[in-house]
Amino acid sequence: MIRLEFCRHGVEQPRNPWTDGPAYITQCPIQPGNKFSQKVIFLTEEGTLWWHAHSNWSRATVHGAIIIYPKRGTSYPFLKPRAEVPIILGGWWKEDVNRVIEEFLESGGQPRDSNAYTINGQPGYFYPCSKRGGAYVSGAGVGVDFDNTTTTAILQYKQNYNFTPSSPPSLPYLPYYNDTSAAVNFSFSIKSLNSESHPASVPLNVSTRLVSTVSVNTFPCARNSTCEGPNGTRLAASMNNISFENPSIDILEAYFYRIPGIFGRGFPSFPPLEFNYTADYLPLELEIPKKGHK
Repeated sequence: MIRLEFCRHGVEQPRNPWTDGPAYITQCPIQPGNKFSQKVIFLTEEGTLWWHAHSNWSRATVHGAIIIYPKRGTSYPFLKPRAEVPIILGGWWKEDVNRVIEEFLESGGQPRDSNAYTINGQPGYFYPCSKRGGAYVSGAGVGVDFDNTTTTAILQYKQNYNFTPSSPPSLPYLPYYNDTSAAVNFSFSIKSLNSESHPASVPLNVSTRLVSTVSVNTFPCARNSTCEGPNGTRLAASMNNISFENPSIDILEAYFYRIPGIFGRGFPSFPPLEFNYTADYLPLELEIPKKGHK
């Protein structure tokens, strides 16, 4: 049994931080065997949001969609849909997902890839547990290389059609997984609604400018230890070159009771050093972050 928190993406909870935010930092866990209920107040949210468990990798277990309909007397920002079908993508391991994170934290290397990707809990027809009856052929054999960086699916609608398709549906042309231009063009094509019934309130007075870099770093391996990170190091992560270190007391509790020395307020507005943040190779001294809890 594990202690569990929940996170709701895109739902503002002002003055209600005790059950929201980073796990074990500003959010108290649900103890094993106990129950938990929370009243979520929606203000201006509309559309489809999502929630998931928030402790370690338990987020890979329970998760789902939050569908917020327009207020009564208002309309959709588009034609009213005939039906709504949540499509939830996930990953599936053949063992306890928290054991997976424990293994790579111990080794300092990368986590093991999931055994399957799932759509609404189903891993696809290449897996014998998806649908009974029939023959299943794996797309990769022993010793055969295959690209596991992307996954592609065909949505097949089952209906009583008056015609029989002459050929099965074909895969469309898709950009490569590292095609930055295609990703940027797609992102820039997404526009907000910004209509009279769905206004977009954008702040016009910019008083603070922040530059944050999210990086994958490395720490030297401890003496007389073996680490599975690059060149025998331990993988780490940082923002503005600060790798978060769990404090001895919850940050929110320390803030409420004014306990000094638990967290710092001096998080840098800019990275401490300027260099090519997306370079293929960086000197070792630029890969080692500082530990802290700011």
